[in-house]
Amino acid sequence: MYEKFASVYDYFVNWSERLSYEIPFILEQLSQLGEDPYQIKVLDAACGTGQHAIALAQAGYQVAGADLFPQMVQLADLNASAADQKIRFKAAGFGSIAG
Repeated sequence: MYEKFASVYDYFVNWSERLSYEIPFILEQLSQLGEDPYQIKVLDAACGTGQHAIALAQAGYQVAGADLFPQMVQLADLNASAADQKIRFKAAGFGSIAG
């Protein structure tokens, strides 16, 4: 399904509003690890177009992303590049991202 509307996915989500609500919660959870964000590696599984991964990278975390659909990964790469963030995204399902 996502491969069919990946190119317009970001148009259906108000990312600034959504991230302003979700990222503080995620950052609060990550802060409980008690480490410097630059030392923490985060995998954004089912990363979609990479918006959460980009926000976490901008907060200083080492982020990688994976999504089942190559079309979403391509958009995540473009979005990260536009945000001047170097994030490795890979097309992979949950069963193949371990290890």
